[in-house]
Amino acid sequence: ANHWDSRAEAGILRRSTGARASARASASSCWFAAMVASRWLPFGKHVAVALARRTILRGQMHEIFTYVLLGGLAIALLVAIATDLRSRTIANWLNAGVALGAPLFWWASELALWPGVASQLGLAALTFAICCLFFAMRQMGGGDVKLLTALALWIPPAAFLDLLVIMVMVGWVLTLAMGAWHVARSGNSAAAPRRDLGVLIGCTLIAAVFASAMLGGPSLPLPPALREAAAGELALGLALAMLPVVLLVLVTLASLRILRRQKEQLRVPYGLAIATGGIWILATGDLVSAMPAAALG
Repeated sequence: ANHWDSRAEAGILRRSTGARASARASASSCWFAAMVASRWLPFGKHVAVALARRTILRGQMHEIFTYVLLGGLAIALLVAIATDLRSRTIANWLNAGVALGAPLFWWASELALWPGVASQLGLAALTFAICCLFFAMRQMGGGDVKLLTALALWIPPAAFLDLLVIMVMVGWVLTLAMGAWHVARSGNSAAAPRRDLGVLIGCTLIAAVFASAMLGGPSLPLPPALREAAAGELALGLALAMLPVVLLVLVTLASLRILRRQKEQLRVPYGLAIATGGIWILATGDLVSAMPAAALG
């Protein structure tokens, strides 16, 4: 019994000694960790602050560079309008500059390769293919095709559809106005040219009012009595809804018939319509709103 008691006491003594040793080791390790933390924590704070400042500065530089590129694009479109009005041509160097600026804009706006850059390249390829068909039918000039394709590299698909609507509206009004100016410039005082001039001026005004209403500008409201009557009768409401469509068809057919009777081919600066659509997108902020949030700080 004494033998077993002495062994038990020895075991208890060893366990207590081991516990004290482990406690001392744990305290030593905690002290060492505290010393390391006290030495390196201030340095870690400085590193974190430096990285945060670098990230903020990088975002600000990207934002500034993005707006510089957008300003350059606006200036290029204004130059395209001026040259197209003066000589009915858009220089290749101008279209090339717009196209080559697009990758810089992708980088500055932090556009992802997929699907961002891929969608812009696909949109540009589709635009070029469709515009080549119009070029083959002699409905678009080569400079117009290149400018619209270059803009497709910048503008996202949703905003590009808005650009096409604006381009069509402005081009339609511009064609009618140029046709009226061409007829008036002919100097023929016979009855038919004067009648054609009156019809073209009326068609231009109608097209301008429709384009203004389509683009969110001033429009001609319906009289209150007619609006109330249309709300109560389905047939009258449908007739009023179809009236603009019928009127536009008549205006288009009448203007085309007059323009085809002219001896000289009408040279319309459609580059003005394309550039106006691009400037419209820039001015309304549709292009900026479609950019990633990281690019805007």
